[in-house]
Amino acid sequence: MTEVDIRYRKPARLGDDLIVISTVDAVRAASVDIHQRVIRGTEQLTDARVTAAYLDSDGRPQRQPKDWVERFNRITTGK
Repeated sequence: MTEVDIRYRKPARLGDDLIVISTVDAVRAASVDIHQRVIRGTEQLTDARVTAAYLDSDGRPQRQPKDWVERFNRITTGK
């Protein structure tokens, strides 16, 4: 129940100063969609969409704790 779709646009080099920008696009009961970009200066090196699932100890999806959902929702709405 997880997925990563990543587009590599340009390579990074050892010693490059990189910035990773992550934004939460959607929050569901057992998962969250995150958009991630890697930037070097003004160049965007990667663009990724990640779906991360909250799993129980047996590896099965389960509802995220309420406080997690609230925190992700605050990030999404900016409140």
